[in-house]
Amino acid sequence: RGERRSAMSERQDFGADQTDRPARRDALLTVADVLAEPVLQAGSPEVIVGGRALDAEVRWAHVSDSAAVARLLDGGELLLSTGAGWPSDARELRSFAQALHRAGIAGIVVELGSGHARVPDPVIDVCVEVELALIALHAEIKFVTVTEAVHRALIAAQTDALRERQRLHELFTALSLQGAPADVVVSETAKALGAPVVLENLAHEVIALEALRMPVAEALRDLGEADRVPVQARGVRWGTLLALPGPAHPAGRLTVLEQGASALAFGCLADGGDAEWSVLAQSGIIDDLLGARFASPDDIAARLAAGGFAVADR
Repeated sequence: RGERRSAMSERQDFGADQTDRPARRDALLTVADVLAEPVLQAGSPEVIVGGRALDAEVRWAHVSDSAAVARLLDGGELLLSTGAGWPSDARELRSFAQALHRAGIAGIVVELGSGHARVPDPVIDVCVEVELALIALHAEIKFVTVTEAVHRALIAAQTDALRERQRLHELFTALSLQGAPADVVVSETAKALGAPVVLENLAHEVIALEALRMPVAEALRDLGEADRVPVQARGVRWGTLLALPGPAHPAGRLTVLEQGASALAFGCLADGGDAEWSVLAQSGIIDDLLGARFASPDDIAARLAAGGFAVADR
């Protein structure tokens, strides 16, 4: 995505499908978050299918024992059920579970006892195949208390997100108005995310880097796993801002990255382009070398190579 063809800024049109953003944004509430709620823990939960499936975003909790519940779902629901109305035939159970997956639910919580003594194998098989979270409750709980807890958690997460977005807006607006250089914007973005952040030009050369506590060589080696957004404005693209994986952020990691990219784009517009980036890239390397800020020779080699000065075998 977003191929870069030269070191100079290039004017181009960006359609909706021409973006460096991953499709998924940070979830406000995940299955794992709901599972940690005391009201659900009171049900002695057993995670039958977990792992990455527990990272699915929960948009709401839906209570139903109906075998036709899939047609009532919009996606993102955590289904709470006793399974009393589920099919008994193995093939129909598979179709039922597959329909839930196609509906886009976040996961299934089954209270054992009145409906089933154990979760039916066909349901388990489908959940394993499609990585759909499946949790069995071994003690009876009030499902209404779960829906209330999910509602409260979602409202709290949304409030935190709004507060953080406002704080970020004020931070990056101030940086833009103060004419903060690109390396300062990159550093503030990394601090906000709690993860290394890199600014590249269109030739993949590193202009600025804030690795925080990670070795520079390691940070530059792991850029393939990074989230990325373009630094662009008014149809002109100057580079890409990348952030390595890190902790979740209340406002969403991509929101933070986009705010940083906007501040960088504003700086390019104010200065008439990205000419200062080349000076910054070279002076930054020299300053780091003179200041002995690299932890190892590998860091030095990686940073020089990322700036266009390959020294391997030379």
